[in-house]
Amino acid sequence: MKQIIFDVDGVFLSEERCFDVTAITVFELLYGKHYLDLSGDDISVLLTDEEIASIRRKILYKDNILKKLKDKGLNSNWDMLFIIFSIHLIELIKRNRSQFNNDFNHIDLKWLQEAKFSDELINYELPLSFISNVPSGKLEVYDHLVTYASEELQTDAVESFQLKSSLWNISQNVYQEWYLGEAYHFETSGKESLLKGKPGYLKNEVIIQPADKIKTVLDRIKEKGYIIGIATGRPRIETLVPFESFDLLSYFDENKIVTASEVLDAERMFPEHRPLGKPHPFCYLASYHGNNPSHYLDYINGECVEKSEFIIVGDSLADYYCAKAIGATFVATLTGVKGQSERSTFEDLQADYIIDDILDLDKIL
Repeated sequence: MKQIIFDVDGVFLSEERCFDVTAITVFELLYGKHYLDLSGDDISVLLTDEEIASIRRKILYKDNILKKLKDKGLNSNWDMLFIIFSIHLIELIKRNRSQFNNDFNHIDLKWLQEAKFSDELINYELPLSFISNVPSGKLEVYDHLVTYASEELQTDAVESFQLKSSLWNISQNVYQEWYLGEAYHFETSGKESLLKGKPGYLKNEVIIQPADKIKTVLDRIKEKGYIIGIATGRPRIETLVPFESFDLLSYFDENKIVTASEVLDAERMFPEHRPLGKPHPFCYLASYHGNNPSHYLDYINGECVEKSEFIIVGDSLADYYCAKAIGATFVATLTGVKGQSERSTFEDLQADYIIDDILDLDKIL
């Protein structure tokens, strides 16, 4: 049973809006009146493209931070924004150390709102220095963040800087508010946005190649006998809505679409095995075998697959590591954030195939 499982961002859809929202989220956590409120001014929910670009240049430091995080194998915007915000928060606490006790295990919304950091200057380059000194791998980055927090704040009570902490959940929720918009966010989470009126960017996605050309390629692939699926770090609604809007959803069986939503379900079922997001191959194996919660533990434990039967198509190192972990064939697309400059990286890693974009896929099958 030959199968091709696709990543989404950087393969079908441009990641630019997601990166914009990553920057906007960190910006609100730093300057929004419901969070640290460093500026004391309200944040507009109706940002112009110029305002978004300005925020992104600052927060992502001209995208240098973004590229470094990608180099370290971080594939989730939730993780990227949390790392960036955490480094700034650690620095703010360090500068105002006398204001706090030695317990940073439970930083929650009330803590953020009561902290007094007004008129503090942010060194937007600081996360770049941190990231440059960490090893590759999601767990390794988080382990390094906790160690960094402990050393900088001179205490071991720094659980708030762990993956899936209360602080992580706050930052993830703010991202969802911006990306989904107020209505979709409430529909999916049941939570009211603190900053009202966010319109969302979900329906303003940018497709990398024209949809009709992608359909032609997918038709050819299916004619050659391949079953196709999706394994993405996007939540389910963020996958289904854009694919439906571009009339691509019908190409994929529902049980072959595995998203961050299913990863979160698996982590809740088996918390001792988390994190299960990429570069853990859980989502790819779940898509390959069919999304069946009763078999999640089997997917978590992983297995080697027949290389000729299972092809993974992705743009990131996280996708490459997934393929390597289970022995799948890996096809790298050069339509991610680093574009053609990523070719040498994938050549050095000896990726099975490197293509300019998804339209070239049927040429190598």
